[in-house]
Amino acid sequence: MENKRDILRLDGICKSFPGVKALQDVSFSIQKGEIHCLIGGNGAGKSTLMKILAGAYKKDAGHIWMNGKEVEIESPKAAENLGISIIYQELNLIPGLTVAENIFIGRHPLTRMGCVDWKEMENCAERLLKEFHIDLGARTLVGEISIAQQQMVEIVKAVSKDAQLVIMDEPTSSLTKKEIDVLFEIIRKLKEKGVSIIFISHRLDEIFEISDRVTVMRDGMWIATKDIKDITRSELVSMIIGRKMSQQFPEKITQTGTELLRVENLSDGKKIQDISFTLHRGEVLGFAGLVGAGRTETMHMVFGSMKRKTGKVYLHQKEIDTHSPKSSIGNGIGLLTEDRKKEGLVLPLTVRENIEMVASGKILQNGLINRKKENEISKKYIDALNIITPSAEQKVV
Repeated sequence: MENKRDILRLDGICKSFPGVKALQDVSFSIQKGEIHCLIGGNGAGKSTLMKILAGAYKKDAGHIWMNGKEVEIESPKAAENLGISIIYQELNLIPGLTVAENIFIGRHPLTRMGCVDWKEMENCAERLLKEFHIDLGARTLVGEISIAQQQMVEIVKAVSKDAQLVIMDEPTSSLTKKEIDVLFEIIRKLKEKGVSIIFISHRLDEIFEISDRVTVMRDGMWIATKDIKDITRSELVSMIIGRKMSQQFPEKITQTGTELLRVENLSDGKKIQDISFTLHRGEVLGFAGLVGAGRTETMHMVFGSMKRKTGKVYLHQKEIDTHSPKSSIGNGIGLLTEDRKKEGLVLPLTVRENIEMVASGKILQNGLINRKKENEISKKYIDALNIITPSAEQKVV
């Protein structure tokens, strides 16, 4: 039944891809001026559902109502015209353009002569950045700022469109605590203005801090929608995983072995100075620090994807060559990049091709690709990592 407070209502939304039922009969509503968290494990269908609302995908079945009127969202432009704006987890900015140009891309203010009014655009961008306490200049090139700062530009870009509904797909994944606080301040300001927010996150602390209601999805299906004040953490986790949890934080028993990796006096001669650390077998070693502290650069230098001026890397107490990704991979060292879209994957290639890109030595036989071995390796890692894909030949993009 329709609620007059609903800005958005979904009824029986279904979506399939070849071999995969991504969404099955999903129904729930978003109220005006509420912060609505959407939560679920990987493969739950959250991003697919949001892409339908953003006009990137077309639903196979079901109905969508916006402000009490049934609508068809057939394109991103149609979504924008309805007042729906989305901030994807994988950012959609153009590095060679300025902050202002990215915020107003496709919507540049014009002079009376029909030319781009650069001064007005930059002034508007500066006002928005200042309003949301973002320390960036409108003329700064996006390619010169951090991933966290790019995330904030995406948020300003989304809210600058006077959206009625803003979808945020894991917006805090690359932000520091201070930046998350700024983001939450922005979200609360939008709520005060009557804007609705769909906030996707895996972090329970954030959900209980910011949300009014929470919807849980699992295996492409709607599980429940609850007022956040009426649910406990253990109940929420149980709905996410589909079973009761006997222990949320099991006893931690750490058994570390011999030295596995040692890094000594790593430096790039500029930002990173004299970094040394040791990693033992069976150990998880965390690196903490604010955005810009050098954590990412340190890992890139260890992996060989960024040049270093000084430093040695030891594996099993023997110095190894890690001056290139190829040599690091040959020594059994891998890197999961911060920006997976830009640095971690080749989007036009298939799942299989991306998996095997670093394993060519395992699939070559007399200089030719062994197709049987190729298929075995890709299937092994798709199964082991529970990669949700209709087939190994599905393109990543």
